Amino acid sequence: MSELISEKNLQNIEKIENSIEKSNISLYNTYNVDKSLLTTEQNEALNEMHIHFDTKDSYGLILDDSTYLRYLRARSYDIEKSKNMLESTLKWRNEINIINMNEWKETLMLEHSTGKMYVRGYDNEGHVILYMKPKYENTHNHDGNIKNLIYTLEKVSICMRKDKRQEKMVLIIDYDGFSLLNSAPMKTSMETLNILQNHYPERLYSAYMCRPPWIFNTFWNMIYPFVDPVTKQKIHFIKNSCDIVSTLGEYMNPNQIECYLGGSNDIEFNHELYLNGAMDLEYDEIWKLYSDTLIEGKVEIKEEEEKEELEDK
Repeated sequence: MSELISEKNLQNIEKIENSIEKSNISLYNTYNVDKSLLTTEQNEALNEMHIHFDTKDSYGLILDDSTYLRYLRARSYDIEKSKNMLESTLKWRNEINIINMNEWKETLMLEHSTGKMYVRGYDNEGHVILYMKPKYENTHNHDGNIKNLIYTLEKVSICMRKDKRQEKMVLIIDYDGFSLLNSAPMKTSMETLNILQNHYPERLYSAYMCRPPWIFNTFWNMIYPFVDPVTKQKIHFIKNSCDIVSTLGEYMNPNQIECYLGGSNDIEFNHELYLNGAMDLEYDEIWKLYSDTLIEGKVEIKEEEEKEELEDK
């Protein structure tokens, strides 16, 4: 299907994949499904999507079988509703100028500086893992938080396409330390829900809400009516710390679970390293590539500081 992607769309896809730092993923890493697994009606719907969208400007979104089927599933294979949904996404991507995410770098550096959201690891089935830690909310800036979310979801999407692993992610949200003081504004929370459901449909495999405090119930009750029924079934609450690793451990290796949740991954998050890594690499992959350089740099800084201290004496 890659031969149907226009030159303009290829250029825009490249801008997305090269955002912040060059990605190693191929521009032509598209998904072509086995049509024999689809019903006659589903194949006809998929064909309709190709006819309608293949020549349109995609604003960095890869338009292939995988993308079309996600939008079709999200609207129960109603062709017109699926078309309208994808049209809305393309309009949104154009309005936010998503193909020029490099212009957001200063904002992303600030938003990522506390480690409140990042892509790290894969579960046993190859679903990429997205960590969120609301207690590290540091700006309460709506625009900054939304750009941070969009960058993260684009990274999730690109990591999924690498090696054609999976089309969905695992979301782990740790509410330890969550309070009204570090909670995002309701406007931001509602926009986050809107973006996830309407512009990244069929991306969630499962979500684990870890250690939610009592105050979270109020917040959850406010947004619950707006959560898609299918999405609700994918959300799991883990109230006790002692149950986190045993629950997550059923689906992922302990070295994919961070220490603070009871796993064995003790690599500290470095936002500069993360943001300067390739878009198709999750954090641990970036760490493995650049950790030696990072460690050498810290040693050099320490040696320089010790040298200055001796000179001062």
